[in-house]
Amino acid sequence: MLYGGELVGVLAVEETRGKPREFTDADARLLSLFAGQAASAVRNARLFQEINRRVEQLAALNKLGRSLTAHLDLDQVLDETYREVSRLLATDDFFVALYNAEKDETTFPVGTRDGQLVKPNTVRPGGQGITGYNIRNQTPVLVNGDLDAPGRVR
Repeated sequence: MLYGGELVGVLAVEETRGKPREFTDADARLLSLFAGQAASAVRNARLFQEINRRVEQLAALNKLGRSLTAHLDLDQVLDETYREVSRLLATDDFFVALYNAEKDETTFPVGTRDGQLVKPNTVRPGGQGITGYNIRNQTPVLVNGDLDAPGRVR
């Protein structure tokens, strides 16, 4: 099943009742037409799912932005951040780190441990670990899988 030159699936047909049938070129052309229509439908369904996922993300960001500007209490802001991020992504391992440049230290006021929200309020020197890397380079880091595996951190 091709859509715009991209393979999106396979349409396979086999007749198993009675005597095995030999399919003709006309059968193959008909199945090819079905496959083309199915490929188009699959592509449209995937686009629809992607658009819905994106709409959910944007709605969550909008809600978070409105909520954050409505709260002046740091605990409420952090709790709301966690709730909205959790709506969109698995937050088994989640934390917020706040950096104090004057003291060069990072505070971790909220996070998750084993999927449960915790408020450890741990304080570390600013340059440690991946969070320190984020702070020094002011850039996001994407970690896929095991942090210690080569090529997992970008």
